[in-house]
Amino acid sequence: MVIMDPRTGKIVEVNIAACRYYGYTRNEMLTMNIKDIAISTGDDMISRVHFDYLFKNSQEAIAIVNRDFKITDINKKFEDLFQFSLGETKRKDLTQIICEHTSQNTSHRFRRHIMEGKFIKEEVRRRKKDGSMVDVLLLGFPMIIKGEVVGAYCMYSDISEIKAKDERMEWLATKDALTELYNRRHFLDSLDHRVWEANSKGAKQKFGILILNINEFREINEALGYIAGDGILKEFGQRLKDSIYTGDMVARCEKDQFAILVPEMEDLRELRARINIILDNLSAPFIIDNNEIQVTASIGISIYPDDGREAATLIRKADIAMQRSR
Repeated sequence: MVIMDPRTGKIVEVNIAACRYYGYTRNEMLTMNIKDIAISTGDDMISRVHFDYLFKNSQEAIAIVNRDFKITDINKKFEDLFQFSLGETKRKDLTQIICEHTSQNTSHRFRRHIMEGKFIKEEVRRRKKDGSMVDVLLLGFPMIIKGEVVGAYCMYSDISEIKAKDERMEWLATKDALTELYNRRHFLDSLDHRVWEANSKGAKQKFGILILNINEFREINEALGYIAGDGILKEFGQRLKDSIYTGDMVARCEKDQFAILVPEMEDLRELRARINIILDNLSAPFIIDNNEIQVTASIGISIYPDDGREAATLIRKADIAMQRSR
């Protein structure tokens, strides 16, 4: 309902339904003349009803903002996703409500592009009322009336599950699921890169690789079963992680074979010192299902460039050295 002065056309009173229909606040409409508001035709009315239905029932979280990015309306999906009600958000800055401080610069760039009439699509992280963050796909559409951008529609699709699956797939591509160490593929890729880097730069800096094998692994599997064997592998891997220096890489390459890349070292004496740390950490008994198990390891090493300038050569020589030490 809109009540106006019949002589001047100035709006003197409106109800909530009229405000929602015309897209203005009550205070805004009370400053307007009836001539400033376009009267909807039948087709316009149908379009608005259709839009209202889609807006309210959309599976995407939607916020409608004015040109200052103050919220004028949100749908139920927005309330469900971000945990804010319309009363808590109306006439408040969208950026201030759901953007953490570190992402506000990005949000302001988004706003600038919208005001330039551009359609925006980007993956972002936004803040819920409880402070937790959610990964969303943000679509921004400028709201254009008579050739002028007067606001925007901001649509948010929750992509948290998709992102989690992608991160899990990325993790599995580089990690060994049992020990959570790097896998053979990632180790070889890293070694190839280190060799390429050293060869291309002509650097004289040495680096080394260690190949380790659990000597008693077959006997443990046969005597205590594969579950106990898995326990040995996990504990062995953890002790190796506890033994390496910052920047070193440890990986599980085969069933009971592990490898360590030492990307920087001075000489063989330094590498031997690291091996002593590893052997010391492996000396304590392994406790698996209340069984005290003594585990030993065979270790072979190779050094770039002394033992070769190719990854395959370095691995082969370290493996031969490991076999000889058994």
